[in-house]
Amino acid sequence: MRDAVPFIGSDSITQLLSSLKPENSPQDMAMDITALLAQARHAMQTGQLAEAENLCRTAHENAPMDPSVLHMLGLALALRHDHDEALPLLERAAQLQPGEPEFLFDLARAQHDAGKDDEAMAAYQRTIKLAPAWPAPWINLGSLLLGHARAAEAVDLLQRASQRFPEDADLTNTLGNALGGLGYHQEALAAYRQSARLAPARPDILHNQAYAHHRLGDHAAALAIAMDGLSRSPEHLGLKVLAGNVLCQYRPAQYAPSHANLLATALKEGWSETTALSSAAWHLLGLVPGHGNGPAPNQPHPLLLAVLRHGLVNHPLWEIRLTDLRKQWLADVLDTPRFPSEQLELATALAEQCFHNEYVFMLTAEEKQQLDLLGERLSQLSLAGPDVHGALAVYAAYRPLSSLPIPLPERGALPPCLDRLFRQQVSEPQEEMEIAATLPSLTPIAQGLSARVRQQYEENPYPRWNSVPLLAPAGSPSQAMATLFPGHSPFGLPASPRILIAGTGTGLNAILTARRFPSADILAIDLSRASLAYAARKARELGHTNIHFAQADILNLTSWPEHFHVIESVGVLHHMDDTLGAWRILANLLAPGGVMKIGLYSRLGRADLKPLQEAIRKRGLVGAADEIRTVRAQALAREAPSDWSAITVRHDFYTLSTCRDLLFHVHEREFGLDEIATMIEALRLQFLGFEFSGPAIPLKYRDRYPEDQGMCDLGSWHEWEKAHPAQFSGMYQFWARRPA
Repeated sequence: MRDAVPFIGSDSITQLLSSLKPENSPQDMAMDITALLAQARHAMQTGQLAEAENLCRTAHENAPMDPSVLHMLGLALALRHDHDEALPLLERAAQLQPGEPEFLFDLARAQHDAGKDDEAMAAYQRTIKLAPAWPAPWINLGSLLLGHARAAEAVDLLQRASQRFPEDADLTNTLGNALGGLGYHQEALAAYRQSARLAPARPDILHNQAYAHHRLGDHAAALAIAMDGLSRSPEHLGLKVLAGNVLCQYRPAQYAPSHANLLATALKEGWSETTALSSAAWHLLGLVPGHGNGPAPNQPHPLLLAVLRHGLVNHPLWEIRLTDLRKQWLADVLDTPRFPSEQLELATALAEQCFHNEYVFMLTAEEKQQLDLLGERLSQLSLAGPDVHGALAVYAAYRPLSSLPIPLPERGALPPCLDRLFRQQVSEPQEEMEIAATLPSLTPIAQGLSARVRQQYEENPYPRWNSVPLLAPAGSPSQAMATLFPGHSPFGLPASPRILIAGTGTGLNAILTARRFPSADILAIDLSRASLAYAARKARELGHTNIHFAQADILNLTSWPEHFHVIESVGVLHHMDDTLGAWRILANLLAPGGVMKIGLYSRLGRADLKPLQEAIRKRGLVGAADEIRTVRAQALAREAPSDWSAITVRHDFYTLSTCRDLLFHVHEREFGLDEIATMIEALRLQFLGFEFSGPAIPLKYRDRYPEDQGMCDLGSWHEWEKAHPAQFSGMYQFWARRPA
């Protein structure tokens, strides 16, 4: 998405105070009050907010009706998010000096921060009347209108302002945002280009210019501008995320080393969704000379190493090529265990991938016999010498190193690539076993279906993941929800909410939520201790201390004593006999005014799975590892009905746990939007809208149903899905609110 133009003055203490002028104070103000305010100003500029508040309070005790004192104390409190006390002080200061536009401007910003956007808009309009030659209130009012889905008003206001201030980069940037909000992407690009000419080094402006190209489908131009921005500001989060999103969609016709290097970095750092970045990587690797046809390369290309270590082999032809390469290596090491160092690097990377995908690649009976022989030989050799490193890497591409019935070597004696492999396949699983033994149990697990679902995820923790997509903090929960669903503002959620993740699996969703809301207190529960242990290890590794993991069954939370401000349960309720009953239990745990995110399977979106799922049931297959491998091999080789091969386009096809979840689950249900609307009504919740990973679907929907400005009419969405049945092929993900 576009980088929002920051509200002028909100991103810097210096900017926030730049408008304060000591000479605006009454001429007869005592020198000690002037000195106190100067000290308070300095304390704010240096981030000493508590000290600034104390100085302002001292000044207030001595001059309780001085407008400058009231203003400074209000600013100090607003910076500390104490809006209940700050707003009356700022309002009083503006009343006492009605001709001071800076006082009104700062009042408007504080009102916006407090969620009082109607009052903020009125204050900005008054500021503009007082100081029509000052661009800042025009920009902030335009941004505020845009945030409330009033893009047409924002465009009108900002176009008038641009005639007054044609050289203001922030103004033209904000105008670009407003034009983009109306779908005028070519006009938005022109505004961003003008803004970039005025401020060529600003990363946020370069981001927005690249974003406009991306929206217009010119991914090459978008990527070039994003790369230019990253060369100027290498750590700019918005540019990384945008570049990652462009890389996911860009399919160039020719190979470029700079593109490959950027894609490798994006995979390592998680600039976007891993599976989409992986798909882009396999396309680009197919363009490398010598990589497009024939057997898989036996030498490590940097992008190949990156996608094997940090991504997913989710390309049918590349899976077949790498499976063949692994088979050849197995035969080779039985003759000559030692690998050249570069080949060892590739072999360990492939072994990391195979462990990550839970050894989903097919292997022949001959390979099984050779692997048993290799295991016997390794059990008779010293594992510390370089002659055995290649054999260890090949073995680890078929079975985890922890399965070797021998003492493992000291890690310090191993080359880095093999050391990393031992950490992945020996140390981390051991750590997870230790964590699993210490996890608390909040409820018993119900017998019957809950126990069966738990068993599946104990055997295959779901899903195994490597990296977390980059996310910027979303502001307060209320601000985040207002950004998603501006038509339903305000949201009265606390700044430090209590959040329940009901069915966290291996914890990716919990960690994403912790990144969005660092001050939240998060409880993440699941049936499976193995999944929770993986989640807890990853949270510890990434430094997220505000998530508490525990085993629990949603069905046994009926008497849970606390309520939550936010509840997320994505991909869980459709695995229950009584989806509505389980959802009701969660809804009853929601505090008044709280919000919940639900994810449910779409009947239309999963229709393509039905022929294969039905064939699996008729065969009596239950999801054992060899059964999954056999079904996958038949789909990859097209040795089955033609509708089976369609499954290979789904990313969940490419790991053992996700494939089991996709095709062999012990129980699942699908829904239509008409059924979901009925359930929401029965639970007395307010539907807020869907959450999408990108803007494409909402824009198309809005073009078709312009009267549904809030995009929350489930009847219209039901009609939309019938015309576009693949739009919810993953699942419906939507938010609802409990009335206050």
